Formats: sequence, C-alpha cells, structure tokens
Amino acid sequence: MRISIGFLVLLSGCGLTNEGPFPSLQPRAGEQARVIQPPGAAGSASLSPEERATLAADISRTARELADARRDISSAEAELAPALKAASGAPVGSEAWSVAQLKLSRFDQARSPLAEISSRIGPSRLTVDSLAADDPDRMRLLALDREADALLKQTSARADAANRALARS
Repeated sequence: MRISIGFLVLLSGCGLTNEGPFPSLQPRAGEQARVIQPPGAAGSASLSPEERATLAADISRTARELADARRDISSAEAELAPALKAASGAPVGSEAWSVAQLKLSRFDQARSPLAEISSRIGPSRLTVDSLAADDPDRMRLLALDREADALLKQTSARADAANRALARS
C-alpha cells in the first residue's frame, strides 16, 4: 500500500494544532430536557428566570404594538367613513371615488401590522401552554391573542364592506 508524502504531511498537521481545550460536549441550556405538562396538570411547570424575562418583554412589546395598531386603525377608519359616504353613488374614477380608494388604502396599511403581531403571538403561546391556567403571563398573552384576533376579523370585515361599497359606485 502506497501512501503519498503529501497525505502524510496533511495528516500530521491535523494533530499539531492546539488552539485550546475542545468545546464541551455537555448539553447547552437550550438542549436541556424540560417536562411540559398540559395546563392544570398535577405538576407545576415553570420557566427559568431568563425565559420569564424574555416572555415578559415579548408580551410588553406585543401589547404596545397592538395598542399602536389599534390607534392607527381608529384614525384611518375615522377618515374612511366620510370618504365612503361621499363616494356613495359617485361614478368609478370620480374624485370622491378616488379619495375613498385612497382612504381605504390607508386603512389597509394601518391594519397590516395585525397579521405580523398575530404570527408572533403563536410561538409565545407554545411557551405559556405549559404554565398554570392562572399564571399572569399566560393570561395576559392569551388576552392579547384574543384581542389581536378580534381586531383582525373586525378590520377584515370593514375592509371587505368598503371594497364592496366602492365596487358598486
């Protein structure tokens, strides 16, 4: 069997570098096994202090974003209603119809963050599902989820109605 000299040089170089200790093969914090039980189970599941702090920060950020979205939606809807009334019966392409289309576009823009907010609540729900049903963080997150879902449905219905009204103009 012939082994080339270049191969031996490369092979010998593999053992010569000593850049410090090898990384630990112990499981990292995120790889530690956690027992997750359904809500109301006999055991009391809990989050680490870091997980609890991250969850609280996520909930606070989501609450602020939802309040901002609600404010922007209310403002846009206040401008949309009179524009739709003015465009009622106006021909397609008229100035009143164009203004109503613009106000509807601004309403859609104001409600667009709701989809992102709802999608970010989902992973947090997985975190709080292991907590007790009366846990304050769990209750707050679920309330935000219900609020975001209701606002999303309400604004979707309003946008659909406005689109139908402008299609008839």
